[in-house]
Amino acid sequence: MATGWVYALGETTGRDIKIGYTSGINVVGRSQEVIDSWNGQRSYVTLAAVRGTPKDERAMREPFRLRTDLGNRKEYLWPDEDLAEYVNWLRSQWFASADGTDEATNFPVQDPNLWLPEPSRRRPRPSIDPLKLVQDYEARTDQLAGTAWSWMLNPKSTFQDYFTPNEIIGAAGSAMGGIDLDAASHWAANRVHRIPEFFDVNRSAFENRWAGRVWLNPPYGDNAPWFREILKYTASGDVTQLCMLSPMWSFITNIARPVVELSSALVLLSPTPQFWGNENGRTGTNNPHGVLYIGARRQQFLEAFREFGIPLKIDRGADAA
Repeated sequence: MATGWVYALGETTGRDIKIGYTSGINVVGRSQEVIDSWNGQRSYVTLAAVRGTPKDERAMREPFRLRTDLGNRKEYLWPDEDLAEYVNWLRSQWFASADGTDEATNFPVQDPNLWLPEPSRRRPRPSIDPLKLVQDYEARTDQLAGTAWSWMLNPKSTFQDYFTPNEIIGAAGSAMGGIDLDAASHWAANRVHRIPEFFDVNRSAFENRWAGRVWLNPPYGDNAPWFREILKYTASGDVTQLCMLSPMWSFITNIARPVVELSSALVLLSPTPQFWGNENGRTGTNNPHGVLYIGARRQQFLEAFREFGIPLKIDRGADAA
């Protein structure tokens, strides 16, 4: 079956969402055709698009309420909360386009079971901050600005611009047998790293549950809140393994000590990683960096990072043997 784009367009005033399929034209071109078909009565913006087939398009529409009051026009759905939150989730995925302007070659075809609607695949509308006259999401400047969809996340918004080299991510995945969550990431980074779940400026690591095998490269600065989250979720058992990349100085602070005492291993990276993603081509500071590991796969961790650094002995006094 032919593979094209399965897309979701939002009517700018929020009257409906159109889910459709196109193979012979890009999503931006298709959205213009939809606008033209309404002869100026309605306008639409691209909310999300993913590589798929006509069968996938039908499966995407199936759980939601189809509008039957628009005559012979098909593919238009009521903009209910479950549909809007699913589309918002889809926008955040590394294999999806949030605006339809990206080159198709950047988006490989994915198993539709990874992205078709299901109850867990939702990202809700942000809560209103009563202390702000203008909500953060209302200050956006992209195509959703000024529309009924301005609350939807902006995957390309800035969070940090020093991303982990992919070979380090690969070593962490080998060490832990996979990575389930990148707890401090960015849409652009995850387009490369392709970790199933990630937190970023649109979905706070401090407001959402951590689970499974976690990779963490927190923004440079105050690591105290990150250490608190590590302690919380390792104590609960939600996090089963964790690899954390940080400058070495962060591991010798008082707040880090309980986390270091939980760890199974710590590797001093040599040489210092060359981070990527900075718009000016900078690769980060030359401060010594390390990767700390919490979990039961110590030997696998040491083997995975053998070519990247030097293992450091963690001496726990009388407990060390």
